[in-house]
Amino acid sequence: MKVYRTVLVALFTLAMSTGCRTAGVGNFTRPEPLVTGATPAATELVAELNRNAERLQTFEASPTIYVTSPNLNGGVNGHLAMARPRDFKLELATHVYDVADIGSNQDEFWFWAMTRGRNAEKAIYYCKYDDMGNSPLAATLQPDWIVEALGFRTIPEDEAAAITVRPSKDGKTLVLTHPPGKGNSPGRAFRRETVLDAATHRIVQHVVYSPKNEVLAQANIGEYWPDIPAGSDGQGEKVQVPKKLTLEWTQEGMKLDVTLSSPRVNAEISPKRRALLFVEPTKKDHKRVNLAELPNPGVRQPPAAMRSTRPAPPAGVKLGEPSPVGLDDRRSPQDPVALTADLGAGSAPLVTPPLPSAPEPDSIRSATASLREGPPPGFAR
Repeated sequence: MKVYRTVLVALFTLAMSTGCRTAGVGNFTRPEPLVTGATPAATELVAELNRNAERLQTFEASPTIYVTSPNLNGGVNGHLAMARPRDFKLELATHVYDVADIGSNQDEFWFWAMTRGRNAEKAIYYCKYDDMGNSPLAATLQPDWIVEALGFRTIPEDEAAAITVRPSKDGKTLVLTHPPGKGNSPGRAFRRETVLDAATHRIVQHVVYSPKNEVLAQANIGEYWPDIPAGSDGQGEKVQVPKKLTLEWTQEGMKLDVTLSSPRVNAEISPKRRALLFVEPTKKDHKRVNLAELPNPGVRQPPAAMRSTRPAPPAGVKLGEPSPVGLDDRRSPQDPVALTADLGAGSAPLVTPPLPSAPEPDSIRSATASLREGPPPGFAR
């Protein structure tokens, strides 16, 4: 589909596309194992993740990003900002021009990426949370799954109660499986898995699956910053913040290697700055496209209506003798007037003029007269 392909091409330029690697723990420093022996309960693991997420109210960083894809290889810089409960902003640019803007606020999320080419569609894609439905495009373009992969999302109680945990075959990781259709936002009919390091309980991978169990997107955390104090004054409890990660839209074969520099935890973002920062961008000559109204490439569309002529009558049917149908009372003003309509009940019979005939030659006329006078002499019957 043309519109769908346009969005994916925009993802290339956006520098928000990602690569495809299996879960890797990376080379971050591991503390001593927190749990030994039996697998900890899912509720205990979720409680640990939530404690870390709840300590973080705002977060800002200056990411550097390198994009690798079949159509693009290159680096960009950007600005990342997040504020609870649902404000998110990722702006990407070179030293010359803007490249992309991905974000969300309390009402909607959006996606814009620079496009090139005379026939390239210039659009800002957006979607209201309540309209997301089960669109894979909306599910992977919204920032929520990125926030969750960073470990900044607080998992609500009803979802936490339904999460299950299992150890990996090698025992090095623990896999949390989130229930479909749960959570604090629409569009979560897609199954998600969060993979934790068994020793540190830090997130090393987050995967989003379609209802058909296809991998739509994933994030691999390669390295963490040393724990950062949660207080804006540099004091208080520590927060775990990723330093290097890879974001991936698997089916499109796109990879984004991200390094988060200069992390700032719980720095104040004033209401005035929020109002200017967490808003959908405006771009000249760009139209707004609602993702909820785009056809779903993962859902079979209903067949187009078909028209057919009526079937032929069955063989062997005998038709009656033709009969006049009488005058047509629905005659339009342009139709000629029927002759019988002008004849009253007492009218004289209609007299037709004699048909014209050619004059008879003299030879034929004299022969005809002789036959009328009788046979010639000596003629015997």
